[in-house]
Amino acid sequence: MEQKKENYEKKIKNENNNYQKTLGKNLRLARNLAKMTQAKLAEEIEASVEHISNIERGQGYSSVKMAIEICNTLNISANFLFEGTITNNENTINSVIDKDLAEDYAKLNPENKKTIDKLIHALVNDQKNNSTLRKNLKVLDTDKN
Repeated sequence: MEQKKENYEKKIKNENNNYQKTLGKNLRLARNLAKMTQAKLAEEIEASVEHISNIERGQGYSSVKMAIEICNTLNISANFLFEGTITNNENTINSVIDKDLAEDYAKLNPENKKTIDKLIHALVNDQKNNSTLRKNLKVLDTDKN
């Protein structure tokens, strides 16, 4: 019985560590996207830089109040901040964009971001056109037979 309790406590501790690391990575990404330093974020939400650093390193948690202040200050949703910690069937950031890609994008200068945005829009339009083209070609093939 004691072994089961120890295993359960170990499992909970591991899950908490994973949640902290995921939350920290999400916070760091959001802060970098907002081009804000840890010091500036700490000042805005009236927290210590050390506390922000601890959260980002997966060494600490924020209160619900602080999480809301972080979301409001960084202009992100709670879904963004808690992505990967809450399991549900809704679309998530990960289903839309790879986090490493988002981190790299955040490092680009405005001119390069515009280039990437234009490229993405061009690819989406091309994809739509090719899809329509393929459908039209299938119709033509069917008409021939």
